[in-house]
Amino acid sequence: MNKILHLLKITSEVLLVIGFIFFEELVWKKLALPVKNWLASLKVLEKVQENIMKLDVYPTLAVFLVPLAIAEFMGIKSGALIITGELFWGVVVYALKIPVAGLTFWVFSFSREKLLSIDWFNTLYELLMRFLDWVKSLKIYKSVKVKIRWAKIKVKKLSPKNGGLSTEMKKVYEAMAHVFKEDRDSNGAHK
Repeated sequence: MNKILHLLKITSEVLLVIGFIFFEELVWKKLALPVKNWLASLKVLEKVQENIMKLDVYPTLAVFLVPLAIAEFMGIKSGALIITGELFWGVVVYALKIPVAGLTFWVFSFSREKLLSIDWFNTLYELLMRFLDWVKSLKIYKSVKVKIRWAKIKVKKLSPKNGGLSTEMKKVYEAMAHVFKEDRDSNGAHK
């Protein structure tokens, strides 16, 4: 029984870490954060931001929670579509979720202090932060992050700026051509 519980614990940690790293590395850093930054850079949204900042705390909470709820629903719907075999539509729904999540992060970025003044919201936020800290403290998380960093370094070395994969392939081709040329020359010399 202890082995089964241990296996379940390890499996749940692995799935949790994989999900978290997927969110952190791909969804947040590559998609949602750039959308949030893009929204923040739009002049047309400066007035919207000013108006949201003028709101009392609970209307601000509503402005934050509506896109958050929509983004979460879209994430659940996306997962349901993928699980039921509708991969294309699942990916489409998830892709459409990204700007909504970016909007949520954008609203939070300038209304954080006001939102955290709500006791229950602050408590939930602190619990979420502790949970994320716990995930980041897991050995498997640290191990996977090291491997991801290593893979990024390897991929970067293969980028066109650093000579790229084509340079590596060219070296292999030249080495093979040299071997075949020597082989041809030595076979021709024996004729």
